[in-house]
Amino acid sequence: MKRLLFPILIAVIAAVAIGKLVGGFLGEFAERKANKAPPASVAPPASVSDQTAPIIATMTIQPTEGTSEAELDIDTLERLEQHMMQTTLERGRSNFAKQGFDPKTYNPKIDVSSVYTISGGKRLAIIKMSVDSRVRTVWVMGFSGGQFLRVTCTRASNHDIPVFSGECGQKVSDAFYLTMKPQAR
Repeated sequence: MKRLLFPILIAVIAAVAIGKLVGGFLGEFAERKANKAPPASVAPPASVSDQTAPIIATMTIQPTEGTSEAELDIDTLERLEQHMMQTTLERGRSNFAKQGFDPKTYNPKIDVSSVYTISGGKRLAIIKMSVDSRVRTVWVMGFSGGQFLRVTCTRASNHDIPVFSGECGQKVSDAFYLTMKPQAR
């Protein structure tokens, strides 16, 4: 009887431990599914953000809606900054929802700054944004040839985006017909 009791005791202890492990996993799974919160493993490992990602630069032409370069003042810059930040948050929440998560739980840390610069005689609004220290975006906006242009430069890593050199600088130069000699203002 004693010989049989020991293996039964070990089997019961093992079953309880496995039961707790599986139960904990299933409970966590059910909670995530109910809350539609992303699993902790969704975030890329820290080493991914340490790698320098390429810069993707694009240009869009927007309607001027009767505005001109003379109207690019500090209030306009602040409104542009807020608009770009809100647009980024809305798109992020939308993408989060498309992946099956609750968009209300999408609350990234956003750092944003903006400044005007004069380059080639043109006043340009420059807005820089970092999202969760993982993605950086720079928008360069201004008037050229009677049109309002926006150059967007994005990098999927936490590395600076040079505005007046490299991939982004080339797109800015092409859009605004500039030689790259900015004058801070």
